[in-house]
Amino acid sequence: MNIFSSFLLGIFATSVFAATHTNIDINPYVKEFEKLSQKKVIGVTAREINNLHYTQGGFFDSDTNTININPVYWKKHPKFGQEMLVFTFLGHHVLKKEILYDTKEIHTDLCPKSIMHWSLSETCYKRHRKDYHKELFGGASI
Repeated sequence: MNIFSSFLLGIFATSVFAATHTNIDINPYVKEFEKLSQKKVIGVTAREINNLHYTQGGFFDSDTNTININPVYWKKHPKFGQEMLVFTFLGHHVLKKEILYDTKEIHTDLCPKSIMHWSLSETCYKRHRKDYHKELFGGASI
């Protein structure tokens, strides 16, 4: 490897891995998910990832059991938006629920009937939170 490529690799490593620390606390949502699902969430961590579009909440990396969270989204969407994000990712990871792309299953207000639907918004989550919890946890709800 020449000096130039070493320099570029150093810049890349610094920009990508500098944000592995986080001030984002998912633990209250993980504890609530464990209580409602009656399943233990093992080894799931969170980290900030700063190069996502501001509307994208994050993504789950199943190789590292990490919820990569956009800090801008997290700050702008307290409580319900944060809960929705963590519960959705844990629904995939812990409960083995798949992402749904079918747009036929919607409520009359055009909100998806499943928390696993790719188009779920915080507004829909607030409106149908009990239904989404029933989908994930059976009869349990907050």
